[in-house]
Amino acid sequence: MTGGAAPDFAARVGAAQARLAETARRAGLGRDPYAEVIEAQSEALGVLPAFLEALERVRQPWTQDERRAAVRDAVGQMDRRMLRRWVQFNRAGIALGVAAALGFGVACAAGGYWWRGESAAVAGLVAGRTACADQPGGGTLCQIPVWTRLPPPQGR
Repeated sequence: MTGGAAPDFAARVGAAQARLAETARRAGLGRDPYAEVIEAQSEALGVLPAFLEALERVRQPWTQDERRAAVRDAVGQMDRRMLRRWVQFNRAGIALGVAAALGFGVACAAGGYWWRGESAAVAGLVAGRTACADQPGGGTLCQIPVWTRLPPPQGR
């Protein structure tokens, strides 16, 4: 607001005060308790022009350097906050990824154990008695006969 607008404002406040007083008089509120309320409103309106003038006297416009410094400070604080949030997000993301990988590994191991089925004999089938003999110099050597080629099925 500029200094030229203050007299207009003061005139408008004066008009509002006059209207309040006239309304109270026409309504016959001279001895009514509400008359005090209307008078208090009128006094409050009367303070506004002086308050506006005091604000205009005290108000200092910002210089270009002050505005730049304020913006620089705000952006600097925002950068620090964003960096801290980003680091927290990265830590949480890494922890979540490691937990998910470990959980997936445990789930796969448990599933493999659960659905493993029968284990197949890959080395061969024992075809006879095991023969063991003591060896010179110590130790025992056992020979286990193993089928390398199974005989044809009988009864088919």
